[in-house]
Amino acid sequence: FFNFDFNDNLTISNSFLKNKSIHTSFDGKINLNRYFNFNLYLKIKNANFEQILKNKINYKIINNKRYLKKFNGEVQFSYKKNKFSKSPIKNFFVDLNFENGDIFIKDSNLLINGGNFSFNGLLKNFQDFSRLNFNLSLKLNDQKLFLRTFDVSIKNKYKIDKIDLKGSINLSTFRINLEKVLINNSKSLNKKEILNYKMRFEEEVLQNSLSNLFYKEKISNFLEVFN
Repeated sequence: FFNFDFNDNLTISNSFLKNKSIHTSFDGKINLNRYFNFNLYLKIKNANFEQILKNKINYKIINNKRYLKKFNGEVQFSYKKNKFSKSPIKNFFVDLNFENGDIFIKDSNLLINGGNFSFNGLLKNFQDFSRLNFNLSLKLNDQKLFLRTFDVSIKNKYKIDKIDLKGSINLSTFRINLEKVLINNSKSLNKKEILNYKMRFEEEVLQNSLSNLFYKEKISNFLEVFN
């Protein structure tokens, strides 16, 4: 359902989109003058993120720099768990800024049982591949609850309050480069440890698809490394 006014700008209000992958409301403005620009806000009510990330059309758009250069603007996504949902995700907010073929991810966060992820990144398209540079921080306010969420048995007495990651991922080959892993603002992992985590994450979680980030079993297997 679409509700909009049209003059120099296309104003969208109280509209919604619903299909097998997503159910969301959205509002915003699209400038249809010479320089195409947009500002959109989507409030997601329900979504199959695994299915969305498996959609090959989304990857074709991300990897097509000439196509992306035509889009300049901002899209904000928000989600809040309803009381009937069994998802461990309580809420999230993602802010995407499209600028001349690049996508900036700014001050985004995800609240999950026992912890909070904050994320910033830059997706750049090159001639033969796309790369996502990222800074990711996980703050654990309840380590035991976080691990129980992924059915990970609690073995290690070492308390982790925070994990900071800096690196990049090639979205064409799904290979990760980790520059830094910092635990509790004090312990930096050495190159050998970082390489071990990188290889395990690629082999046990990614397996050539970002959609695997939403498989609980794969995340559980990887989290055993920290336990």
